[in-house]
Amino acid sequence: MRKNSNLDPVIADDILIALVQAVKPAKISTSRINKVHARLFARIDEEKKTGGDGIRTSRLDEGWTAFADLAEKKVLFDDGKTESWLLRMYSGCRLPGHDHPGHEECLLLEGCVFLGNVKMAPGDYQVAAPGTIHGEVYSPSGCLLMVRSPSPAAGLHH
Repeated sequence: MRKNSNLDPVIADDILIALVQAVKPAKISTSRINKVHARLFARIDEEKKTGGDGIRTSRLDEGWTAFADLAEKKVLFDDGKTESWLLRMYSGCRLPGHDHPGHEECLLLEGCVFLGNVKMAPGDYQVAAPGTIHGEVYSPSGCLLMVRSPSPAAGLHH
């Protein structure tokens, strides 16, 4: 029954009900269903991480992935443009020199590291401008760096 009886129905209720009941559900591909599920579960996971208040806490002992020999990476935040991440280099770790497709900020939190030929101590900060290159990254005794650089999703990486 229609809520507003002041309107003349274009289609009578009994005909409208028959039409709605005759419509068969659309077939949706499995890949489309999987994509919708993935987006839904990603939102649920993000909601769990932030507690629903938009604040996300990352624990130091969680989320590390292999980065290179003797090095691990932990993504703290990635908005698709910029990525904030931790880099743990174990004693003797050497990473090849590289260019910078976008600004790259490094803050040394623990240990000792050489960024090219620049020796850094805890609290030291370096920013590399787009187009610059530095030499090998080396940590003789291990270190923990916080890095902020273009997100892999931004497509700037080499």
